[in-house]
Amino acid sequence: MMKILIHHGKHGNEYWNASTNSLRQGAYRALFEQLGEAGYYEGSCWTHKEELLFNAAMNGSSEACIAFMQLRSGAQYESIEEVEVQERELRCIRLRGRRTSS
Repeated sequence: MMKILIHHGKHGNEYWNASTNSLRQGAYRALFEQLGEAGYYEGSCWTHKEELLFNAAMNGSSEACIAFMQLRSGAQYESIEEVEVQERELRCIRLRGRRTSS
């Protein structure tokens, strides 16, 4: 089994390798930066907790980045989920991030 992060975005789903802690942190960081570059966070009205987590994530905290992304997961085009899949199920999707052997 392999853990992946799925981003249900405006233009379809994106799949990220999250099979190790390092890859999971990298997947959340890359997605956080991608959404930021696309302007998803501009003009947002956030709770105090979201604002604190966002600022910590911007300053490099992996834990804050993951917490922020999970907290925002219900927002439009920010839906994410972590699922475990079998390697053979990955043949039909483009997986971002480095693959690891089982």
